[in-house]
Amino acid sequence: MRWHNIKTHRYKGCEKGFSQPFLEKYKLKKENMIWLAFFLLLALVCFVIWQLQGKVGNVAVIRQDGKTVKKIDLNTVTGTREFDIEYEGGHNTVEVQRGKIRIKEADCPDKVCVNTGYISTSAVPIVCLPHKLTITIDSEKEDVDVIAGK
Repeated sequence: MRWHNIKTHRYKGCEKGFSQPFLEKYKLKKENMIWLAFFLLLALVCFVIWQLQGKVGNVAVIRQDGKTVKKIDLNTVTGTREFDIEYEGGHNTVEVQRGKIRIKEADCPDKVCVNTGYISTSAVPIVCLPHKLTITIDSEKEDVDVIAGK
């Protein structure tokens, strides 16, 4: 291709050039807007269902090394309560408030359990692997331990 042909050569698909504004060229029709709204609504419904998938329970079950250590009814807790759970020279400080529970302090190296924060649904448990400790939320009420305020 010679120099004078490069200036005048038209590439396939560029016959109209760039004279049309982008929005006019790709203008959304009413039908496309309806489909877009439908899929956005569908995505919103899926997100809400995903968020609500974790059931709101009322009993925190604390297990260590596969054995249940405590069951706490989160609806009956008044104020803030703390207690320690020991395991082979290490400890976790558990904090309980009405409707939620967390590990406030731990001497494990990674602190994943502390960084999980409060939980109040069964969607996400609290896990401390070095101390083999898990805290989950269930909806059962049998054999619940009571934390008495001192």
